[in-house]
Amino acid sequence: MDTATLEQLPYRWKPAHDLPPAGIGIVGAGNIVKNVHLPAYRAGGFRVEAIHDADTAKAQALAQAFGIPRVARSLDELLGLPEVKVVDVAIPGAGRLEVVRQAAASGRHLLVQKPLADTLAEAREIVLAAEKAGVVLAVNQNARMAPDYRFAAEMARSGLLGGVFYAAHLLWSNHDQMPHHAPWLTGAERYQIVQYGVHHIDLMRFWFGRTPQAVVAQISRRPGQQFRGDMMATVALDFGGEAQASLIETNALGLSRPAARQFEVAGTAATVRGEDGRVSVWPEFSRVELRPALEGSWFPGAFTAVMGDFLEAVHTGRAPMAAGRDNLETLAVVEAAYRSAETGKKVAVEDVRREFAL
Repeated sequence: MDTATLEQLPYRWKPAHDLPPAGIGIVGAGNIVKNVHLPAYRAGGFRVEAIHDADTAKAQALAQAFGIPRVARSLDELLGLPEVKVVDVAIPGAGRLEVVRQAAASGRHLLVQKPLADTLAEAREIVLAAEKAGVVLAVNQNARMAPDYRFAAEMARSGLLGGVFYAAHLLWSNHDQMPHHAPWLTGAERYQIVQYGVHHIDLMRFWFGRTPQAVVAQISRRPGQQFRGDMMATVALDFGGEAQASLIETNALGLSRPAARQFEVAGTAATVRGEDGRVSVWPEFSRVELRPALEGSWFPGAFTAVMGDFLEAVHTGRAPMAAGRDNLETLAVVEAAYRSAETGKKVAVEDVRREFAL
């Protein structure tokens, strides 16, 4: 194992096929669409045909800024456009189910922002609506396409890590001090695990290649915080046998503390560690630290990759990287974590699966 070999791992998404024109219709014109989705799609050469938002003025502003041909004043108008082949659903969770039902019924394939829904029950309804209509449903679990996280996944998949037996993810951030970024979430009963930890729980499934068997979790709030929901979480994932993972994360810090993230994935042959986009690798039985230089970015690069993967799945008939049905497994772990935090007990993921008929 050497640095040159590691840098050749396929951690950056590249299309395996020539893709036809995208024909994207976007539902939503908020900050994530303005600052990430549209720059990412422009970078990927994906054509956005129309945009709709309840605030038509916001949609019009983005259409002008990004050269989008049409602003639809209603969802029906957007779905009535024959050039719209797929729909990117990027609105808050409260309105997604009905949008998905209408878009799926019209035969449009769907890419939906993460978390797929704010509750597992509603996420299941979204998946069932897509399956009933026979359309592709992908979830924008964009962390899977971030260069450092995907590099760790490719090390696991290639066998360079050996058997993965441990992983950890740490996050320090300050969203409680920025309620204007997501005002619709300030009153939500649940926040940290379902809105942020969902990334990292999904990454654990991605790295281990399976869903954990059970969860133990603790959540808490900062004194005097602005959001209602949990802002701090510690989650332990039991993968069975000799394998476990943990998350320690907070969004309760002050604005003076820069946001930061770290992770580590350990296998029987090597360990990979990431810190704010950089990675180090330690082969087993070696004191050498390898530091491969990674290319690309999470924002907006991973969003280009997510849309590209989705369009390729639609074009070829294969499953997308984060298919809706598979993503229910991630949300089952999220639900198990909250139940553990509420009861103080270890919760089996299979119990959640049975209750929600997954």
